[in-house]
Amino acid sequence: MADSTKRCLQRIMRLIPSYMLRTTLEKWGRFTVEQQKSIDFTRSKWALTEVLLSICEENKFAMKHLTGLEMIYIMDNPNQGMWYVLQLLDPEDDAHSVELMQFKEQFKSHLKELVRHVSIKIKKHTDQAVWIRIAWGDAFSPPNHLKPTYVVHYLQTPSVFVTNLTSKQKPLLSQAMLLSTRHQAIKDANLSGRNLTAIRDLLMRKYQQTRS
Repeated sequence: MADSTKRCLQRIMRLIPSYMLRTTLEKWGRFTVEQQKSIDFTRSKWALTEVLLSICEENKFAMKHLTGLEMIYIMDNPNQGMWYVLQLLDPEDDAHSVELMQFKEQFKSHLKELVRHVSIKIKKHTDQAVWIRIAWGDAFSPPNHLKPTYVVHYLQTPSVFVTNLTSKQKPLLSQAMLLSTRHQAIKDANLSGRNLTAIRDLLMRKYQQTRS
């Protein structure tokens, strides 16, 4: 296993509380029944990390597998870190018809045109939210999976929720979002907080009221 992959797993293990590790791994579903049973979840976080590193090496897991584990945990536990809101403006005529597969293909295509080295993973949550994990690189550096950006968006709505996005990355993300959602402008909504659920519910209520 590459050093960068090991560091990514170590970071994920620091994120996930010990009491949530078993259920998170079960949701991930990448270990065999025997491997899952072999893990003593009462051990220290350091010891558990060593065990998981060993199993992941045995299974020849790559970065793409581990980022899936991270996404499962973050999607189930989003209220951490600082979330900011961007608002899409001026939808084009076909904006209301953008579907998930079309969005995924176009978002990845547009962002990869703008950034030479970037890793993008997109999943749809059970509440219909589209979750995007972006590991950014540049012309000379590979994607940094230790500092990913997370983006949450409900298709056909104007709000885009973002965490861990730098000022350098913001215009790149904005352009990819505009092109893939078929909008002409995007702006800061001047709303932020650690509780993504509360921010989302507030804006979704406002959005529903404007449509009714």
